[in-house]
Amino acid sequence: MLGVEHDYTERPNENAPDAGQGIEGNESITHQNEGDSEMKSTSAPASYLVDVVLPDGEERIGHTATFDQAVDRAVTDAADLLGTDFTSHVTDISMFAIAPDGRTVEYRITPHDQPVPEDEPSADEIDADEPIGYGLTDSALDMLRQRADESAHAVMIAPRDVLLNNFTDLPTPQWEEHCENLVMNAVANSEWHGPGIDIPLAMHNGEWTHNGGIRQAFARVKLVQKITEITPRIELERWAKHKGKDGLSQADGSCYKLTLDEARQLAHDLLLLLDVACDAPDEVAGGAQ
Repeated sequence: MLGVEHDYTERPNENAPDAGQGIEGNESITHQNEGDSEMKSTSAPASYLVDVVLPDGEERIGHTATFDQAVDRAVTDAADLLGTDFTSHVTDISMFAIAPDGRTVEYRITPHDQPVPEDEPSADEIDADEPIGYGLTDSALDMLRQRADESAHAVMIAPRDVLLNNFTDLPTPQWEEHCENLVMNAVANSEWHGPGIDIPLAMHNGEWTHNGGIRQAFARVKLVQKITEITPRIELERWAKHKGKDGLSQADGSCYKLTLDEARQLAHDLLLLLDVACDAPDEVAGGAQ
């Protein structure tokens, strides 16, 4: 059997120092080759760390067993940030994801000398909708308790702090000092309301006052701006006496919200109608002559 096995190997050199050692010499060579193989395998990374580069630093998003898994993890994260329509460029240590609009996200793929822990899920096993399940350290639990205590106070707004300027980082309107602040319990819906201009409406029902006078129906025009917007709008409201209601009130659908362009167009059209209406008698008179 030894002769047969030896036929499958390169014929030994009789002049070599190990030529007379037979199988033992071959075994020593085999062991040496195995040693070389082990040395080469230990030089390869045991795993890869994946970090996304953010403006304020890097954030770890994955720990994978292979380089290909690390790239897949970066691709998955890029799809969440940029959408699926992006191109990628991969190097030995990084990946760049580039969206059609020019937005770019960089990922660092760093070789690691330790394997992925057995209790750590692989990149393929992680479900973004499910908690990963890492055990919390004592320091993390302490921080969680502290944040819970802080958040209990954060949801309360003291009466003295119920001011629109406290709810927005956007510039306040120039006419803010003359307006009425309308604070909503959903604070993002709060608005600045400028002084209203009331125009009497003689063809709509007003109300009798206690001393026998009449409070006429009116149209109110005013500037309104939400605290989440940087441009005001113009609102036109109709207030009149409605059956079954005390005082003057707005009818359903009687509030018109106009952008500045819409209000400008309406103003020009009203002036045009006025010009036509005021010139009409003269034209008729001229035609009669």
